[in-house]
Amino acid sequence: MTQPPSSQWLFSAGAIANSPSVAAGLTAAEERARRAKGVNFIVQAGMLLKVPQVTLGSAAVFFQRFYMRVGMVGERGVHHYNIAATSLFLATKAEENCRKTKEIVIAVAKVAQKNANLVIDEQSKEFWRWKDSILLYEETMLELLTFDVVLESPYTHLQALLSQLGLEHDKPLRNIAWAFLNDSQMTTLCLRMGPRDVAIAAGVVG
Repeated sequence: MTQPPSSQWLFSAGAIANSPSVAAGLTAAEERARRAKGVNFIVQAGMLLKVPQVTLGSAAVFFQRFYMRVGMVGERGVHHYNIAATSLFLATKAEENCRKTKEIVIAVAKVAQKNANLVIDEQSKEFWRWKDSILLYEETMLELLTFDVVLESPYTHLQALLSQLGLEHDKPLRNIAWAFLNDSQMTTLCLRMGPRDVAIAAGVVG
């Protein structure tokens, strides 16, 4: 059974503006850019793996929450692509869309190299660098997320909302609202609003 976000995962605008990355010296604009790049990394790898959008959404939430606990720079800083890869790995487990570890490693390595057709040798340094990173940060991520990995999905709420309003067959509306949810993953909206409220916002925009 999914759970609504606890208060520990909803933040004020001030808290987000003074995130660990910003507190460590990163500008707010650069942090926003890196957050967006990290989620885009998740999406690109997820497309190669053909995982559902709900799983990508969960990975994006894990990613955004992680960086409210640890910064991208500084002594404990962790690169956003490493955490993006780990977020996707964890989300495939949490959403029961499991992929073999090697499949995820190969996908993220291809995205990192910006070459979807790249052949990744399982004995190569690139393969093991990503595999070691994912497995290392999985434990760290679980601890920082307090093992809170069962999420409600705004996509599920949106579908329910459209059905309640008798609009589930309104394809243009559905597509616009769905696109809003996709775009919102690149931002910190999931840190400001619960998934049902995000879905309502998507419906209003649509």
